[in-house]
Amino acid sequence: MPPRAPTAPVTPTWRTQQRQVRRSGQIEAALSQANRYVAALPDDRRAWARLAHAALRAQRPQIADRALARLSELAIAHGFGRAAVRVLLRRAALLAGSGSGSEGESLVARALELAGRFGDTVGVYLARQALAVLAVRRGEEGCQETLSAFLRTAVEAGREAQALGLVSQLAMGEGFGAGTAARLLGARARAHDELDVAARWFIEALRRLPVDAGLENELEQLAFSAGLWGELGALYRLRAERSSGAARALALEQLAELWEDELQNPQAALDAYRAALEASGGSGARGALREFLRLSALMGTLGAAAELLRSEVAGPVAENVTLLEQLAQGDLPPSARLRVLETFAVLVRDDLKDPPRAEAALARAETMRKRAQ
Repeated sequence: MPPRAPTAPVTPTWRTQQRQVRRSGQIEAALSQANRYVAALPDDRRAWARLAHAALRAQRPQIADRALARLSELAIAHGFGRAAVRVLLRRAALLAGSGSGSEGESLVARALELAGRFGDTVGVYLARQALAVLAVRRGEEGCQETLSAFLRTAVEAGREAQALGLVSQLAMGEGFGAGTAARLLGARARAHDELDVAARWFIEALRRLPVDAGLENELEQLAFSAGLWGELGALYRLRAERSSGAARALALEQLAELWEDELQNPQAALDAYRAALEASGGSGARGALREFLRLSALMGTLGAAAELLRSEVAGPVAENVTLLEQLAQGDLPPSARLRVLETFAVLVRDDLKDPPRAEAALARAETMRKRAQ
């Protein structure tokens, strides 16, 4: 026969037996004893708390939900508002974990209302925290307002640092909600004049949100004004990844200029100029080609670029020859101008079949070389 449930108030001996069962790791036995406990004392909050704890340990979510529901009823009935708030939030978390998110959200709303009624500042904070997590994970349109309310409550509860840590974790997730959290953190950092932190969060937001020209422009202006070249480069790379054709070429040209002028990395700049040329194609990227040739001349790699000038990517050879001629007449250092003239002469002779013009260019190069000696 099954053991009889106690019919009198639980004695110290009964509690001692419960502790011994729990400590021995007999989870199912603890759950069985907790069930007998609530059967004997259906209005005892401690009994239902024991049952909820035992059911959670035994991974019995339905039993745990029933125990938490009764526990919250008893707490509210006896005026234990703060305890009821915690129980409602624990039950909401349990339901969210089992896929009943909508019911869990209604419990959180109930907890928020109770916490406000009882003046439970920490309870309000915990309820708004739960709502914020739900909003971010669902990627709701209004999650920015939910997050803002959560952070305001955190300040009132003296838990701002803890709240910012949680929002930072949420912002590193995926999707619209995470992007919104990152944008909010960026705006907060900028308001506190933490410009480098703001720029990094704006980048994270842009990686997760749909294309947002307003946020891109804000980040670009911020990075320029603060000299945050790494963050500006991340923005240009992101633009290039998300676009094609002329828009991609423009972003890559901007990246190349940044590599050359601010980050002092000419090889990376050269690669970016070439990528811009390939993105646009032909005569659609004459500016990128000109900068590619100029930088190649300065780096001493123009000879290797001759094959590129003969390809479809660079456009008609005749136009490229004219571009080289213009560079040779520009303000490049003498050594770079010599390289331009020599490459020009090779293309004119081999591709345009104009030996006299090639010889004239080589003669100019020789004159420059003698003057430099």
